[in-house]
Amino acid sequence: MTTQLQLIQQNFNRAANNYLTHAELQSRSAHKLILVAQQYLDNGAQIILDFGSGPVTFRQQNLAPTKQVIALDLSLNMLKIATNSSRVNADAAYLPFASQSIDVIISNLMLQWPLNKAQVFNEISRVLKPTGKLIFTTLIQPSLNELNQSWAQIDHQAHSLEFLTSTDYHEFANRAGLSLIKQETWQEKLFFDDLLSLFKHFSQTGTSLPKATTKGLGGKQQFQQLSQLYPREANRLPLSYHYLIQSYSKE
Repeated sequence: MTTQLQLIQQNFNRAANNYLTHAELQSRSAHKLILVAQQYLDNGAQIILDFGSGPVTFRQQNLAPTKQVIALDLSLNMLKIATNSSRVNADAAYLPFASQSIDVIISNLMLQWPLNKAQVFNEISRVLKPTGKLIFTTLIQPSLNELNQSWAQIDHQAHSLEFLTSTDYHEFANRAGLSLIKQETWQEKLFFDDLLSLFKHFSQTGTSLPKATTKGLGGKQQFQQLSQLYPREANRLPLSYHYLIQSYSKE
């Protein structure tokens, strides 16, 4: 496991106990994902892989009670609080499942994290049964643009993930042998009273950028500079998230 992957794992392990309390954005996208996935669950699919499950996407939904749901996550602590499913602690790029063994794969806000996305999509395609379905949500450009544009006035370091486009994800899936059914994008915006609250939002949900890829805040002076540069709306700090949901079939 690479150092960056270990740091991602550690971030989510630390956030696990209070994740469901703070993961408002993840809950919203999970609801949309499940609405799309429901049609495939109703059409005879029996084995569902919750890919990057956290505490399980189905946790607060009365869905798939007769299905075999497998929760897979890199964070063991997240899986410890998962219920009503089989649990597998593994790297998404190396799935411990037989080829053509899964009917439906769902994934909520996880696919922005893997370093080797081509390998991850190849593994997804490998384990899906013929005509199996993949439905996922992820974050795309220009998510966190207010934060990134503010940092760009201070230094040239990476302070958030490098988000991809919807076209990028379509190309990964297409090369892995998956056919697009439909897609949708949307935007949501959060507001914070101050910069400290904004950064606390990342730590509470495990979504802080691993420290191995950034120099961090750089001290009190840089933090104050960032606070002064950050745009405001009605005297609050906005933070935009841009979402993608895509559905694929293995043909």
